[in-house]
Amino acid sequence: MSTANTPRLRAFTEPPTGTSENTSAVNNRAARLMGIEFDLLSEAGTIGYILASLNSRKGGWLMNPNVDVLRQLVAHDDLAALARQADLVIADSKPLMWALRSQRVTISERVAGSSLIWTLSDAAARAGRSIFLLGGAPTVAERAAAALREISPDLRIAGTYSPPLGFERDATEIATIARVLTDANPDIVFCGFGFPKQERLILQVRKVVPSAWLIACGASIAMVAGEFRRAPRWMQESGLEWLYRLGQEPRRLFRRYVIDDIPFIVRLAAHVAASRAHYPGVSARQ
Repeated sequence: MSTANTPRLRAFTEPPTGTSENTSAVNNRAARLMGIEFDLLSEAGTIGYILASLNSRKGGWLMNPNVDVLRQLVAHDDLAALARQADLVIADSKPLMWALRSQRVTISERVAGSSLIWTLSDAAARAGRSIFLLGGAPTVAERAAAALREISPDLRIAGTYSPPLGFERDATEIATIARVLTDANPDIVFCGFGFPKQERLILQVRKVVPSAWLIACGASIAMVAGEFRRAPRWMQESGLEWLYRLGQEPRRLFRRYVIDDIPFIVRLAAHVAASRAHYPGVSARQ
């Protein structure tokens, strides 16, 4: 397996047995960006919160917007309503992290879904928790499961499922997904269909696995499976990961990244510059 897609797990080699954040207060969003509220958790804090919730037999779902998702949330009230229903909303974007910091908010790092699928799975393995991979083309989820097990041999895979294209318009297929999840009874479900398809599916099926955490993870399952490579670390840290992705899939991503997202980033910068005086300093929960 290529190491380019595998993050360093040095900071997450032991599942947190306790977290310094007040877990009962996480849903009191710590920061607001263009009307969307974010929880200011680090990656370790996110993992710790999820594992602590599982220990309390409380499920939930995580949404981690990037620039493109934030653009859509701002533009459509029905999509913004999805974010309000999520139990955790974590920034998966360097520009969003910088925008939050510029509002005198202390946020230690972005929490990328392409990293969290590795680190949360590794922590789940050490905590004796199971995961389920939902999404991707046929065989992709199975290959992703094998890659995760290569890094975390004790990881319990409760199951994988790759529904057919158009499943979201098929009530029978939605019922099949719900039945598969019920039978598997996983602790953590990585749901990788892209925004907002995955979030809408999560709302439909979360009631059948009420004690599980469902993670909206976009293309992360395909990335773990080796369908495409993640950007070099220097591009991740400099906010240029989108450019690397554009180079991999220019025809599919050009409109999203260049036509839609670049103007939105300009708009976001103007918004932050105009409103930063109104934001008090807030410390991130680590």
